[in-house]
Amino acid sequence: MEWNNELTLEFLEAYEKHPVLWNSLYPGHKNKNTLQDAWTEVANELSVTMPVVALKKKKESLMSTYRTLRKKIVDSETTGSGSQDVYYPSWFAYNAIDRFIRVQNTKIPSLNSEVSLIDNYLVYFIILIKNSSLQIFNLNLNAKLTK
Repeated sequence: MEWNNELTLEFLEAYEKHPVLWNSLYPGHKNKNTLQDAWTEVANELSVTMPVVALKKKKESLMSTYRTLRKKIVDSETTGSGSQDVYYPSWFAYNAIDRFIRVQNTKIPSLNSEVSLIDNYLVYFIILIKNSSLQIFNLNLNAKLTK
């Protein structure tokens, strides 16, 4: 199966709906069974039949290109040049990935022992709002608080 732009964007939309796959703070992110279930759901949401292995490979390819372009942007912003010199990628998938991945890559201040887990999540949600990438998360805070 050949990947065209339309299918790639469809894949990214389905992938974005499953933050357990791309958000390291999401509950279940390190659970192999949860991840496999999410990948299976992504595969089922596509208009074409694709094996999960092919989806994972495509995700790695897209993320590699995204990271390269993101680095170019950051490098162009730190050169001291004017705003007209900032690099803006023309790659069709950049904005589709950036709207949810940049949230995951936003640094959250390290927390001291006096800051509760709820405060940690509040900081995270503030970052989500700031980056205009609102996601609805079904977080089980009680499970986290009892650990």
